[in-house]
Amino acid sequence: MVDCNTPLKYSPRERVMRVIRHAQADCIPVGEIFIDDSVIAGYLDCSQIGFKERLTFINKMGYDIVCLSPQYHCYGSDLPAAQDLVFPHLENWLLDTDIFTFVMLDGIMGWGNKLWGFNNFMPLLYRSPLSFEAFVEQVEKLNLEILDYLLDVGINGVIIADDLAYQRGLITSPAVLRKYILPSLAPQVRKVNSNGTPVFFHSDGNINEIMDDIVEAGFSGIHYIDHHAGMDILDLQSKYGKQLCLWGTIDVEDIENVNDRKHVQKLQTVISNFERKGFILGTSCGLFKGIDFNKLMDLYETLLKPPNMKEEYYNK
Repeated sequence: MVDCNTPLKYSPRERVMRVIRHAQADCIPVGEIFIDDSVIAGYLDCSQIGFKERLTFINKMGYDIVCLSPQYHCYGSDLPAAQDLVFPHLENWLLDTDIFTFVMLDGIMGWGNKLWGFNNFMPLLYRSPLSFEAFVEQVEKLNLEILDYLLDVGINGVIIADDLAYQRGLITSPAVLRKYILPSLAPQVRKVNSNGTPVFFHSDGNINEIMDDIVEAGFSGIHYIDHHAGMDILDLQSKYGKQLCLWGTIDVEDIENVNDRKHVQKLQTVISNFERKGFILGTSCGLFKGIDFNKLMDLYETLLKPPNMKEEYYNK
C-alpha cells in the first residue's frame, strides 16, 4: 500500500526526475497530461484561467507536473513555422515554480490529423508515399527547431504525442510504421537526451507491437497505458521497467469504482509494486469536462494517503 505519510524530502521537480531515473522518491509523483480549463474553472469557481489559476489548482491537487501545449495558427494544410508557436507562461512555470514542466509536441499523425483529418491524411501514406515522406521530414524539422528553443530555456521534459494505435492494435502494420514514421522519432529523442532531459512518448491504444521500437529510440517513458486496450502495466514493468518510466493507469472505470474496496485494493497493489520509482500516477486521458472530479479526488487520496501533503513544499 502506498504510504506518503512520511516527511517529504524532495520538491515536485526533484521527485519526478528521480522516478524517471528509477531512483526511489519520497512519494509517488502525480500528474495529468491535460487539464481542461473548464475543470479548473469549476473547481476554483472562476471564469478566466491563466497562470495563477492553473498553478493554484495544481498546488491544491498536490500535482507534481504541468504539461504545456503550444498555441499556434495553421493556414490551410501548411505546418506553422517554429517561431509561430507560443508556449503560454513557460518561463513562469520554469522560473517561478518548482513544478516539473513538460511540453507536449505533436508527431506525424498528430499534425496530419489536425491539418487534414484522419480520413484524408492516412490514405496519403498509400496513395502518395513520397508526399507522405516529405511531410514526415517537415514535421521532424519543425520539432527539432522547437526543441532547440525548449532546451535552451531549460525545459524539464518533453512529450512527443502521436496516436499510432486503436484500442485493439496499431493503425497500420508495424512494418509500415517502422518504414515511414518511427525513424523520425530517433533524431528528436537524441536531441532531447543530448543534455539529459527526459522525453516521453504518448499514444492512445495498444502499442505493444512497437514497444521495443520505443525503447530502442531512447525514450525515457511512456504515457497512457490503458488496460482496456491490452496495455497491462505490470507486464510492461516486467519487460521494460528498467528502461522506461510508466505514467498513467487510472481510467474512468477506476474513478467510478472508487468506493469498491476490492477494485481500489487492486490499484494499490499495482502502485506498491513500483516502490516509488519508475512510475507516475495519473489518468490515461487527462481531466476533461464531465469527469467526476469528486470521485477522482477521493481516489487520489485513497491511493496516496494523501497527495496534498505536498503542500508543505508549495507553501514554503
